[in-house]
Amino acid sequence: RPSPTVPDEGNTPLPLSGRKISLHSFEAIKVVMEEAAAAQAMALEKGMIVLSTAVAGGPFIGLLGTVWGVMATFAGIARENQASLQAMAPGVAAALIATVTGLLVAIPAMFAYNFMVTTIRHITQELDGFAARYATQIEHAYVDNRDLEDKIADAIRRQDQPASVAY
Repeated sequence: RPSPTVPDEGNTPLPLSGRKISLHSFEAIKVVMEEAAAAQAMALEKGMIVLSTAVAGGPFIGLLGTVWGVMATFAGIARENQASLQAMAPGVAAALIATVTGLLVAIPAMFAYNFMVTTIRHITQELDGFAARYATQIEHAYVDNRDLEDKIADAIRRQDQPASVAY
């Protein structure tokens, strides 16, 4: 015979065993769920450093190659003792190849990075929302709130009593 369950919007149902847990135990469960969600977010973000480095570093690699190509151009001019097209062309070509290579690395990496950041943010929000909904279901199904209710009732009783005045 299947055990009765509490549906949770189409996700895994919670079995109703009749056992209750303390509010302190429930808070510990919530902390564990939050830590698990944070660990998953960190795992999703793990490879993002490669993309962000490519976005930031690609143009610098291109710039380095450009400077190197300009230096080669000046060296070619010095060797030829004149600023001819034949002396300048190899250095300029190298500079342009380096610039294009840097941009070919950085531009796709930027699109991939932005796509991944958005996707990770969405997944993280979904995970946090699921954890919050699941925690609410656990609280409703299993948490013994009598201690909390007793504390609230005591606080209300204390407020209703007249304050004693010492002279």
